[in-house]
Amino acid sequence: MSESGNLKPFFEPGSIAVFGSFREGLGCYNTVKHLLHFKFSGRTYPINPSYKDVLGIKVYPDIKSVPESVDLAFILIPPHAVQEVVKECAEKGVKAFIIGSDGFAERDGQGVRLQQELVYFARQKGIRIIGPNTLGVVNTANGLITNPYVSGEIKRGGIAIITQSGLFGSHATDFSQRSISKICDLGNKSDIDETDVLEYLAEDKETKVIVMYLESVRDGKRFLDVSRRVAQNKPILVLKGGRTEEGARAVISHTGSLAGEDRIFDAAFKQAGIIQVEKFDQLLDFAKALLFLPLPRGNKIATITLTGGGGIMQTDTAAKYGLSLSKLSKHTIDELTQAYPWLPINPFDFGPIISSLRGELSLSSIYKEIIEMVLRDENVDALSVTMYAGELKGPEFDLNIFYELQKNSFKPITVCICGYDSPLKGEWTGILESFNIPVYLELEDAIEALGILFKYAEIRQKLKTE
Repeated sequence: MSESGNLKPFFEPGSIAVFGSFREGLGCYNTVKHLLHFKFSGRTYPINPSYKDVLGIKVYPDIKSVPESVDLAFILIPPHAVQEVVKECAEKGVKAFIIGSDGFAERDGQGVRLQQELVYFARQKGIRIIGPNTLGVVNTANGLITNPYVSGEIKRGGIAIITQSGLFGSHATDFSQRSISKICDLGNKSDIDETDVLEYLAEDKETKVIVMYLESVRDGKRFLDVSRRVAQNKPILVLKGGRTEEGARAVISHTGSLAGEDRIFDAAFKQAGIIQVEKFDQLLDFAKALLFLPLPRGNKIATITLTGGGGIMQTDTAAKYGLSLSKLSKHTIDELTQAYPWLPINPFDFGPIISSLRGELSLSSIYKEIIEMVLRDENVDALSVTMYAGELKGPEFDLNIFYELQKNSFKPITVCICGYDSPLKGEWTGILESFNIPVYLELEDAIEALGILFKYAEIRQKLKTE
C-alpha cells in the first residue's frame, strides 16, 4: 500500500502531538517524559483540555489550538473517542497516527466495528495508522520514544525491531546494553503492517540487522518478495508466535489476527532467506553477532573451553548448525604442542592450564598466545572462547587482549562467560561488547551465534546468485 518513504513521519517527524492523560507516572505523561529525556529533535505538543502544562511544556486543549503543523499524532485515549480525535487531526493536516488505545479488534465485536470504521476513514483521507493496541515506535537517532513503559536507557546502534506485541517493552527487555536503531510495535496492524516497516528499514542507514516477532503475515507474497530483497544486504531474524493450535487461538485474542499454518511459514521463511529462531532471547542475542562480526568464510570452527564436557556440548551444538571442528594444520599443531604439550586440541580444554598456574605465567598471556595461533590457521573460519568469572589461579585477566584480537582479525569471535560472579560477568560483557565481541552466558549460545553467522553467509550468497 505504501512506499518506504511514506513511513518517515512515523520515525522522523518534525513534530508530534500526544493525546491522553498526563497524570504523573502514567500513560502520556511518561511519553512526554521520554521525549524530553531522550532529547527528541522535533517539537512536542501535549493535547488535553484538563491540563495547562506537563513537565514544563504547554498543554493545548485540542489539535486546532496548536499554532504550527503537526506530522505525527500519538493517541492513548478510550477507544470510543479515538475516531473523533483522528478526524480533528486530519482536518489539521496530520497524516500519520500511532493509536496506542486498546479495545479494538483484539477485544470483541464492538471493537472490530470501531477498528473497521477507523480504517475506512483513514483510507478516505489518505492517512496512515500504526495500531491500534500498540506501544508505537522508537528511533534512537532522533530521540523519538512513544512507548510509555520504557525505563532506563536505550543504546543507539544497528538493530531494528518489528514486533506484533508489546513484548519488546522495557519490562521484557533491557535495552541499555543493546544496539537499537528503530522499534515498531505493529499492534493490531489495521493499516501499516510488517512489510511496510520492512521496506522502510531496508533503506534506513542506521539499521544493519532486522529482528521480527510476528503472529501473522497480512500479504504473504509481498512480504516474501520484500524479504528476499532485503535479506541480500541485511539479515532478518524472525520469531513466529502462534505455532501451535493453542497459540494460534491466543493470537486472535491478542491482536485480532489469524495465524497461518506453521509448516507453511517455515517453508516460506526459508525460501525468502529469513532466519527463524525458537526463543525470544535468541532474537537479540543472535542479532548482536550479525551486527558486530564479519561473516565466516566457511563452517570450520575452533573452540576454547574450560572443561572437556564443555567442549563436547559445544561440538554437539556446532553439528546442529552445520558447523564442524576444524582440523588444524601441522604447523599450528606443532606450535601448540611445543608450547603447551598437555593441552587438548580443538576443543581446547583450558582446565589443566588453569589448575597448573603457579603465577609465573599470566592466564591472559596464555589465552592470547593460543588464540593468535588458532586464528592464524587457514583451516579455522571462526572461534569461540570460554572464560570463567570468578577466582582463578594466576594474575587478573586482561580483557584488552580481545580488543587487539578483534581489531586484527577478519574471523568472527564469540565469547562465553561462565562462573558464579554475576557482577563480574556484567562488567566483562560490557567491556567485550564495547570491542564488538558478542558475549553469551551459555556454552551452546556462543556456538549457535557462529552457526547463525554461517547460515546468513550461505543465505546471502544464495540470494545474490539467484
